[in-house]
Amino acid sequence: MRWSAHLSDQKIFKTPHRTAVGYSVKDSTLDQAALERMGAYHASDPRTLDPIDIANAVLFLASDEARPLNGAVLPVDMGWTAA
Repeated sequence: MRWSAHLSDQKIFKTPHRTAVGYSVKDSTLDQAALERMGAYHASDPRTLDPIDIANAVLFLASDEARPLNGAVLPVDMGWTAA
């Protein structure tokens, strides 16, 4: 959080956040074998993370609605790390 203290004097930002991104499935990035391995590992929940899900989380963190958050890590992984 040292960057937060350093940059807050310059009014650049006050609340840096990280996203903990899970797997994002895009047809051009994963072959069928990789999808099958992912599916076997997460067989109980076949949902996959789309790039728009990541973008929406980042947009939220950049919005005024995220103002109360400070130094949070937002998991964007369809709940896989909670399992």
